[in-house]
Amino acid sequence: MNFCHYEAAYTSAYSEDDSRYEYSRLNKVSMSEAIQMRRYDLVRSNLSQKRFSDDPNEEIRISQVYMTGLEYSVYTSDWKMAILFFVQSADPSYNCFDGTIVEVEQNESLMVQAICRTHPAFMLDFAPDGKRRQISPISGFKGLYCLLPSSPEDSAKVTRCSLWLMEKSYHRHFPLATPNNIMFARYCLLQIGAKTVWNNEFTYKVFITLMSIHRVGLRIDNGQIGNDIALNILEFVLDDILLDAVWEGLRYASDCAANP
Repeated sequence: MNFCHYEAAYTSAYSEDDSRYEYSRLNKVSMSEAIQMRRYDLVRSNLSQKRFSDDPNEEIRISQVYMTGLEYSVYTSDWKMAILFFVQSADPSYNCFDGTIVEVEQNESLMVQAICRTHPAFMLDFAPDGKRRQISPISGFKGLYCLLPSSPEDSAKVTRCSLWLMEKSYHRHFPLATPNNIMFARYCLLQIGAKTVWNNEFTYKVFITLMSIHRVGLRIDNGQIGNDIALNILEFVLDDILLDAVWEGLRYASDCAANP
């Protein structure tokens, strides 16, 4: 085990019946630290270990907020981390952020005090008298989109593209392969650096499918299948091809982040 690379190292031990097991070392880097340092390799290691793996939907105190790793990644426009968490089974239905942001300020007497403010997306939870009606996270992708910063920076734009891809992969609403979705899926995959995946998993597979339909047509008595029939056959598999391309693109981006 390379302790210089894998801070989340494990030690072997033996129980009374000599069966081997593992327990985590005390020097394991916490999930909060790994996320803030943008150590994608450590985050994936912590989430994917066979024993003592971290819960991808765990509520974590990170800086000034309590969020899941997926929520915080979107909140900070860290699209690579967001994709990594999603690929490692993070589920937006477990969103835990209730809008509270704690800020530490120093007053005139040099006393440090904590001041709570509310994220703009959660302001509707307040009554006219200023009292909060309820404390409830916004579940699902709606809650994640609320956390996106209104910034023109490229990282925010790519994070929005990443969320769109994750949402399509998560909900799987059909028909998926509409002309607009196909064009936007290609755009989003290119934004996260998965152009090769698009070419291999969508463009090439659509070509192979059409060629297969053509070859089947050559074995029919009249020697061909009409274009309208071929397109109808293609429609049955196009949703699956696009869905596979989206998922493989997310996996590719996650692997690239963890293995730069």
